[in-house]
Amino acid sequence: MKPTDDRRSSETALVLPWRGEVTVPCGRALKAARPLGRAATASRWREALDACGAFEWVALAYLGLTGALILVFRHNLPGAQVHSSVIAGLIWFAGQAGVATLIVALSWTTQRRSSAVLRFVRHWYPQAFFLFCFEELHYLVHLVFPGWFDRWLIGFDHSLAGVHPTVWLEQFARPALNDFMQMAYLSYFFYLPILAGILYARGEVRAFWAVMTSSMAAYTIGYLISIFFPVESPYHSLAALQRVESDASTAPRFPRRTFPGRLWRCWGRGGIGAGCSGPSFRFSCACSWRRCTGAITTSPMFSRGLSWGRLASAWATG
Repeated sequence: MKPTDDRRSSETALVLPWRGEVTVPCGRALKAARPLGRAATASRWREALDACGAFEWVALAYLGLTGALILVFRHNLPGAQVHSSVIAGLIWFAGQAGVATLIVALSWTTQRRSSAVLRFVRHWYPQAFFLFCFEELHYLVHLVFPGWFDRWLIGFDHSLAGVHPTVWLEQFARPALNDFMQMAYLSYFFYLPILAGILYARGEVRAFWAVMTSSMAAYTIGYLISIFFPVESPYHSLAALQRVESDASTAPRFPRRTFPGRLWRCWGRGGIGAGCSGPSFRFSCACSWRRCTGAITTSPMFSRGLSWGRLASAWATG
């Protein structure tokens, strides 16, 4: 038995130092790997941010500003009275952060992988982002101030013209003229996709992104003005003075059965029908499009359609 005990003791003597020698280097290796892991993560973040273009930076700036406002004025968010304002603020802020993460991830993935589908999505996702920002504004318009500031603009319009322009225009309401004015205004919603499609088909990438970036910048300025200076539009604020019934649309005597009437009514239920007007984002975008591409736009008709449809005051339409 004695040789066996010596053999076991010798095995133990061999095993214990082996384990001790491995443990020390592993601990040092882990400590040395941690800075490398952090450096790799930081490098990926820099690579992802470098993949963002001018449009992404403007979009991220808008999301960052609105996210900060959401945290500061969380008590004015929808649902803050039902749930805790902290919970409502965190939910809304998480939504903004999630959209920002998707934008950065799409830009980074498109740069790393050469895919026609990803490139197509990268070029055309701004259209969906514009719609997201517009619909979100309906809930953020009272984020800072709970009321409307229409009385200031109504007073300015009346002192400038001596009358309320949108009410004065009712005397010229005719079905054919209404159709023309409203379709001139609605053409704005089709103009950006058509212009971008032409530039995309021609391969004019620089002009394409110039249009998208300038549009995002114009929207950002307009949306921030709407948050800090919310107005409802003459359609709602001057409803008591209007004598020509609009019949569920935002245009005087707008024909119900015509294509413009159906299209306008469909858009109006979710858009201007709920209020929230402001400076003419459409007009500013039209000017930026012309600046970027030299294309002739119908921007004067945009502004006339806005006033005719009672969507904005004279100060906002020029």
